[in-house]
Amino acid sequence: MRGKKIDFEFVSEFITHCVQSGYDTPEAIVSHARKNISFIDEAIKAVELKKMERSKLLDVIASFEKSPPSKVVEAKALPFFNMHYPDICNTICQSLKVGPLTLKDLEKNNHSYTNILFCVKQLLENKIISKSGNYLLRGSQFNNYLKFVIKD
Repeated sequence: MRGKKIDFEFVSEFITHCVQSGYDTPEAIVSHARKNISFIDEAIKAVELKKMERSKLLDVIASFEKSPPSKVVEAKALPFFNMHYPDICNTICQSLKVGPLTLKDLEKNNHSYTNILFCVKQLLENKIISKSGNYLLRGSQFNNYLKFVIKD
């Protein structure tokens, strides 16, 4: 084999070990070396299978461990911080935690009705609340809004 250095010390020790074990012809020594190579190849295959199993076990562990919040979720929360009148939005959301609301229920607040309507519009656009008939309900982003903005 070109470019490969032969470890003469190993070759000498292997031949000595073979002769001591009863392999005294060149054919017997070569046959014993081939058997050892086969044994080593089987051991390598077994280790490769164990490596694949290890990788899959790590997947199992990862699926049960809590992962840190995704940057994608945090990026989706950015529009929540651009909303005007956060105090009015907070009031509306706190009221929705109790149950559905109507716009008439919101008129009873100390805030300007125009600002309340503006906040309702913003909350609807960001899917923090939804509207069904005359009722305002929690939207698909309601819990995220409470978690990221109100820290509730």
